[in-house]
Amino acid sequence: MAIFAENRRVVRRILVYLLLTMAPVAVWGQSLFDSTTVDLSFYTSVASDYQPFWFGANRDGIIAENKQNLVGAIEVYVPYQLNKNWRLETGAQLLMRNSRSDAYVHDSSFGLIPNQYYASVVYRSLSLSVGASRDRHSIVYSELSTGDWGVSRNARPIPKVSVGFEDYVDVPFTKGWVKVKGAYAHGWMEEDRFVSSPLLHEKYLHIKIFEPWIVNFEFGLTHYALFGGERNGVKTSISGSDYWNIITGNEAPGAGSGNFVPGSHLGTLDLAMNFSFDGRDFKVFVQKPWEDSQQIGFQKFFEKYWDNQDHLIGLHINNPIKKSWLHNLVIEYIHSKLQTGPGLSDVPGGGNPAELDPDGTIYNQGYPYFQRENYYNNWYYGSGWTHYGRTIGSPLFLTSPRIRDIYGDVDFGLDYERTFVFNNRVEGIHLGASGQISDKLNYEARFTYTRNFGNYYSQYGRFWERLGEPFHFEDGRTHYYVMATANYKVNSRIITQMSLGYDFGEQNNSFGLLGRLSYRIRGTY
Repeated sequence: MAIFAENRRVVRRILVYLLLTMAPVAVWGQSLFDSTTVDLSFYTSVASDYQPFWFGANRDGIIAENKQNLVGAIEVYVPYQLNKNWRLETGAQLLMRNSRSDAYVHDSSFGLIPNQYYASVVYRSLSLSVGASRDRHSIVYSELSTGDWGVSRNARPIPKVSVGFEDYVDVPFTKGWVKVKGAYAHGWMEEDRFVSSPLLHEKYLHIKIFEPWIVNFEFGLTHYALFGGERNGVKTSISGSDYWNIITGNEAPGAGSGNFVPGSHLGTLDLAMNFSFDGRDFKVFVQKPWEDSQQIGFQKFFEKYWDNQDHLIGLHINNPIKKSWLHNLVIEYIHSKLQTGPGLSDVPGGGNPAELDPDGTIYNQGYPYFQRENYYNNWYYGSGWTHYGRTIGSPLFLTSPRIRDIYGDVDFGLDYERTFVFNNRVEGIHLGASGQISDKLNYEARFTYTRNFGNYYSQYGRFWERLGEPFHFEDGRTHYYVMATANYKVNSRIITQMSLGYDFGEQNNSFGLLGRLSYRIRGTY
């Protein structure tokens, strides 16, 4: 596994090589320039307190959480069709802004941030991609959704090497009745985290059946794992057998009694039904999360998965009212309070539950052992499922610094200097809508109601030890996130945008304005 030691420099070297090999093609083929688009954008935002939620959430990490923002972005996209079977794509996005950090650092320093950089070689439907780019395989409608629970658009894209089918392809001999898409990827996380520079394993498989019918179905399974990295000056070595256990979720001998699954694992199971009626397209979807201690491994996954009542349930309607100003409507219900169950995630002292506490009354208050999860968090990989300070999945799972920004100087008895996911027990309803009022004017609106309960570990500790009285989220804290956006097309090259955002609830309300000016240097809107 020596290749892992090269860290993200591997990605950059391969990417530079691909870009250089494409350069002669650019000089030789005029059609490459014809297909190139170059955009220059400027963002500015101000807020009465902290940045309203939807100003920063699901924007690929572009907008920081500072009270004021000034961001410049230049983005280049170059697609090139070599012939009938081969296609090349490359692109980059460079940010220039008044904060070096992606989130939660309130200073005025200026920084240059390579937010995206990627190149892809595509043969028919099979692609090899290198670099950091937006994920496009989510089952949710990312333009209006609260976000995929696996990988949303909330954080900066993660640099990785990926091979697979990004779009559905026909399974041979099924005549289009069965289609699949999927990919296998290896990525590199940032250095500045609790365990520095860990590695990322990622794979997903989606199956679509009955597409020729009016009704078709999608089934998807995703798996992500953080592994390796350096903690307290000690690097975690990865052997071939370790890597096999990570990608399969198999148990390995532990340092103490019993076995454990190496790495920090999580994923989702995606189910969707698509149908059309009278010119309208409908998608009903359910996404359920899973994490390592209860559901990793083939047998445990199917034994325990359906007992978990946490889910993201949604409906996306395209063209809900024909020939009207409403083009897309998204309705979602979010529930992550159960965390698989309220039982302890570990038996005290690593002993046998039957011998140590037969009826679960001494240490576990009568609940089964090994039930309780802590979504997006891991005891070893202490920064959890975050990238540059933001949650990689649902932005509704708030990090500790974001909680501090919202609720002010509240003593939770925890270390806020370390970024982790403090609030992962959430219940809420989300509405999103978009449409076009005229040829030049379109809009987007979002309304999100949440009831926030912190997390089990922060409330009860590892072994039902109360960490503070009363716990700040004891009975839940209500918060609302609202945003309305208008986009005006000045001409074929210039688009202006204005957003109004308002967060309100039981503590620390905030109102803000976000403006954007975009100029297409090459190409037209």
